[in-house]
Amino acid sequence: MNKVFVFGSINMDLVINAPRVPNAGETLYGSQFFTNCGGKGANQAVACAKQGTETYMMGSIGNDFYGSILKQSLKGYGVNVDHIRELDDVSSGVAMILNVDNDNRIILDGGANLADNGEGAIETIDEIADEGDYLICQYECDLDAVFKVLKHGKKKSMITVLNAAPAIKYEDSIYSYVDYFIINQSESEILSGIYPENQKECLEVFKYFEKLGVGTTLITMGSKGSCSNKEELIFVEAKKVAAVDTTAAGDAYIGSLVSKLSAGCDLKVAMDYATRVSAMTVMRKGAQSSIPTKFELESDFSK
Repeated sequence: MNKVFVFGSINMDLVINAPRVPNAGETLYGSQFFTNCGGKGANQAVACAKQGTETYMMGSIGNDFYGSILKQSLKGYGVNVDHIRELDDVSSGVAMILNVDNDNRIILDGGANLADNGEGAIETIDEIADEGDYLICQYECDLDAVFKVLKHGKKKSMITVLNAAPAIKYEDSIYSYVDYFIINQSESEILSGIYPENQKECLEVFKYFEKLGVGTTLITMGSKGSCSNKEELIFVEAKKVAAVDTTAAGDAYIGSLVSKLSAGCDLKVAMDYATRVSAMTVMRKGAQSSIPTKFELESDFSK
């Protein structure tokens, strides 16, 4: 089994429910405040580690209270945290989330995530990574740093995975360094101009990114399932479950997908497995805590 390296965001989510959005200068009573250890990069690393894969988190936190909690949480889930940088001059990434009537409004301070120039990740790759290991990146960090790390990963013969979330238009030259490009429908629309609702439209998206240099594109389509184009069209239907919290569903899918790929599974098998992980994730509240281990998954779906 190959190792998995994740260069990405590490955030603390501060969540509170409210009856409505307060007006300027107004104070409202909220309820059910809670914190989530999150960040797309951290969530994907946890999902990977929970499936039993040797996983290394690369990124930055502040030398502060939240940073300490975030690092310990990752370690508790089995993620190697030895290569996370602690920065003195910026705070850890924080997302302030206001929930009103099942809708949310988010203010994000990227903090240390945006201050990371990627040099630490490059050093880690040089020190530990082997040919054929996997590298996962997202767009919640400085994009120039993401590009630099992806480029270095390809130079070291790693298999690169880019999740373009949040969807931000960047240099097209980044795509030639991407083996697996993972997006949802909304991200596809922003980046390609196509919102795929069926397999025919997915094929149009695949052709668009193939021309830009992407190896394999994979589109997650919520309750419809997921679609990809490695050698032939692959479509996997979503599991029908009663969703409670979709917070980490996409990250759970990506982390578990890469876990299976790193173990030598073909893409269809990996997509099937990731679909099951994502389905079980949305049945539970929370972010990293809601992602099932491989043992929980085997127990649940064997019933």
